[in-house]
Amino acid sequence: MSKTRSFYISHVRPALTVARMTFSQNVMDSFVIFSILVQPMLIALLALWMLKDKGSGYAVFVVVGSGMTGLWSSLLFISGNSINSERWSGTLETLVGVPTSLGTIVFGKSLSNVTQS
Repeated sequence: MSKTRSFYISHVRPALTVARMTFSQNVMDSFVIFSILVQPMLIALLALWMLKDKGSGYAVFVVVGSGMTGLWSSLLFISGNSINSERWSGTLETLVGVPTSLGTIVFGKSLSNVTQS
């Protein structure tokens, strides 16, 4: 078996499977919807309201900044919460014990959250 195929079987395929499963679990979660859609919109609206007297030159910075805030909160809070929910449901021990490395599983979960953002 070649090294590329071995790497695919041991890292890429499990990471994509975990990402697909995490995406399907998070697609209707209210906290995920809030942190991806509602929170950046609220931040953008408040920032635009605060900067309404400064002119339209700051609008690009507000839009990019609020989008980055949504991306960061998704990556930080939702990814951390997904590991914590594994612990609460009692499956974290199983994830640690499987032959696939925990780093690959965490990477798949983070990849799903960033893609969803």
